[in-house]
Amino acid sequence: MVFNDALPNQTYEITVTIRNITQHARKIRVFVPITPHFLVKYDPKIVSLASGLSMRLTIEFDAKEK
Repeated sequence: MVFNDALPNQTYEITVTIRNITQHARKIRVFVPITPHFLVKYDPKIVSLASGLSMRLTIEFDAKEK
């Protein structure tokens, strides 16, 4: 995930859709970065995706100046 041309003191957001295109259910694990600059929003109750289903994650990047 790259946030190009990020300006200081701005918050950027992008939505990512994950779709299971296999014929079997797949487990989902989301690893959230350990930094105050990123926030990942998703439904933590979703632990697996059945064939053909999808889930969305919203990733926020807070470009705070040091």
